[in-house]
Amino acid sequence: MQRSTLVAALVFPASTLAQDALWINHEGDAALEATGFASSAVRMPDSLRIAADDFAIGSPTTTTLTEIVFYSVWIDPPVILGGDWYIYEYDDATGAPGDLIVGESDASIDVVDSGLSNPSFGTIYRNTMNVDVPLEAGRYFLGFRTHCAPGPGKPVNAPLHPEWINGDATAQWNFSARESGEVLDAWQPMTDFHPTPKEWAFELFGVVALECGADLDEDGRLTVFDFLMFQNLFDARDPAADFDGDGRFTIFDFLAFQTAFDTGCP
Repeated sequence: MQRSTLVAALVFPASTLAQDALWINHEGDAALEATGFASSAVRMPDSLRIAADDFAIGSPTTTTLTEIVFYSVWIDPPVILGGDWYIYEYDDATGAPGDLIVGESDASIDVVDSGLSNPSFGTIYRNTMNVDVPLEAGRYFLGFRTHCAPGPGKPVNAPLHPEWINGDATAQWNFSARESGEVLDAWQPMTDFHPTPKEWAFELFGVVALECGADLDEDGRLTVFDFLMFQNLFDARDPAADFDGDGRFTIFDFLAFQTAFDTGCP
């Protein structure tokens, strides 16, 4: 393949996409394994409990949320029917969730052993729900829970909430969240039930539009050095060289890079 000649025969978007961890709402594996706090956030016939906590999107461009992950323990082995997730506005007046923006009930949820263990609860599980939600820069609340089948005891997949502070608000709880995500009663901060602030242990992943994706050496200019860096990244099969975002390394990545280069930076 002649790499010195890039023919822009096709038109691709000038921006590229980079997979990223957008928000980590815990202090790491050690905090998850050390916490003594886990609480029910579950939809069952006799429960409409939902967890919520704030997060922020700081990118000046549109961010697309692709994965919601939360960490939990099993109080009793649950029969998990799915997961519910909702994105709410951040209500500046109350510091609690505001109007519902978007959400999904009974989303497919992948529950796996995280490889971590808590001395109080045992195995820590990693719960992943795939989403496709574009968000502008701003502050939001994430609401989430597991939908469990009824059974003996209290079969819930209880999220962990370590004792620390992140974002602008403490963890929130609601006991009247309908399947639609709308709530009938006021949100209650976790501090109503515990003397110290808590945070639900969740992670958000997504893709961020890069306004000058061809500036690979990040010097603020488009030069031959960006071409050289792209070739090196392509040879190394680095994800940064997958410019058309199809998960493969082909001539179309070269064409997409040239299109982005020719378009220039804002």
